[in-house]
Amino acid sequence: LIGHLGQQGQHVRLTELGSRSVRDDTRYVRKEARQQLLFDGVTMAPLPREYYTGDVVVLERPEYQVQGGVPFQALNAGVVGGAWEFRPDALRQLVERPDRERFNLPHDLLATEIVAISQVYLPVYLVDTLQPDRQRRFVAFSQVAGDRDRLIERLATDTPAIRRALEAEDPADPATVCGRWLERNGLPAAALTRLPNGTWRAVLPASDFGDDRGLRLFQLGSFEVSQRYFFQLWCDDPAIRRRTVLTRALGIVQRKDVDTQAELLGRLAVLSRQLEIDPVGVPELRAYADRTGQQDRLDTIDSLE
Repeated sequence: LIGHLGQQGQHVRLTELGSRSVRDDTRYVRKEARQQLLFDGVTMAPLPREYYTGDVVVLERPEYQVQGGVPFQALNAGVVGGAWEFRPDALRQLVERPDRERFNLPHDLLATEIVAISQVYLPVYLVDTLQPDRQRRFVAFSQVAGDRDRLIERLATDTPAIRRALEAEDPADPATVCGRWLERNGLPAAALTRLPNGTWRAVLPASDFGDDRGLRLFQLGSFEVSQRYFFQLWCDDPAIRRRTVLTRALGIVQRKDVDTQAELLGRLAVLSRQLEIDPVGVPELRAYADRTGQQDRLDTIDSLE
């Protein structure tokens, strides 16, 4: 009844499942299970297991907007040219892979059958960059763990169909788009400049940053998004940039993933590089917390090992 025995002529013999049960001293029973599998919609390659974690949002419809952010746009399937049609041989190829568990298909699933096929969407921030060698590269950020989504980057950079779809989007003048954002926030569009590496930056006086000013201090050095473009809010005064690093650092000392002095020092180094100042150390941060009366942050710093 559980598939361990089978009849062969006048004899009853162990089936493969029965032999495995005897060999492993484990009672194996055949069961039916449904398994969700994800494939990218262009090459039909299976997505690895990190795309199945609870932090990754997969949408039934291409409608998604981060609170306070710009809406995501679905990749134009018409330009891609019908690449979304699922190919059944993609499942067969996955089943035959020796590393299939890395793609969310357990080895215990012996027979596979497609029950249903649906199209889903993964929200991704895709940044179009121009490298020093003048080559165009895409940098991708999704909710998959890690700083960048390398799989999506390879798809966007190496797949001609995706490149055509991205290039077919209506272009706009980034200086005009970002300048309008500045003007809507009471700032001069003339503050916008483009760095040699291609980054757009709005260089503003220190008087524009502060709790009682047009921009909060933590916004200094951050990137603002307008339509499909982004630019950095900046100030040439190194003193206020240093204060920004200290303020931001006190905001992260109580995070659960900052549990050692070494981890805090690493975060300080990253912030210092981003704001283009000499590295801030833990003693300086501690003194700033004491000077500004933030005793809870000071206690947290002192408790780090």
